[in-house]
Amino acid sequence: APTETKATIAINKWSYGAFALEVYENAVAAKDLEALYRQSALDTVLVKIDADALAEADNFSQTIGTDNVNLTWDNVLEFVEEFDKDNVPDDMRNVVMHPTQMIEFFKLDVVINNLYRAATPINRMEIGELLGATWWKTSQVKAGASGHVNFACHKESVGVVVRRQPSAWVLDDPDTQARKIVYPAIYGFGELRDDHGHELLGL
Repeated sequence: APTETKATIAINKWSYGAFALEVYENAVAAKDLEALYRQSALDTVLVKIDADALAEADNFSQTIGTDNVNLTWDNVLEFVEEFDKDNVPDDMRNVVMHPTQMIEFFKLDVVINNLYRAATPINRMEIGELLGATWWKTSQVKAGASGHVNFACHKESVGVVVRRQPSAWVLDDPDTQARKIVYPAIYGFGELRDDHGHELLGL
């Protein structure tokens, strides 16, 4: 019968995006500066949350590839085989790679040839769905000693708890004659299923 294993997620991360908009600056601006700065501040904290989530992949105990050495197609097939042997569900599998590593796969016929991709062309240098996984590229993957810690994972490999969603605190400060706005977030990540994730060390 299936058994349950307790997983602990520490809520140990805090990040924020903030700005101060002076009354004079806002009054003479030709654009809605507050709206622009609000989005920028929110983006700052969301990018930090994403970076912290991607760094969690560095905790996977199973590793494929070598730091700063180009991943091969055999490496890709290896993690697919390992997922299948560990009965990782076929849906919600993901591959996340740094652009430097991802571009190497666009040199492979198996990636770009329509015969292998159900007549789906490559239009935006995005692999999309391949081998039952969704492929993503981002510069936010964690750096290795020289290359990057790319990874393959299932959605259930890592859990997240967000105690405070990034929402605006607003203070109109008479001392500085400025509106101060901050978007704080409090959250934490934790590995839930180690066999549902593999580090893919490479470029």
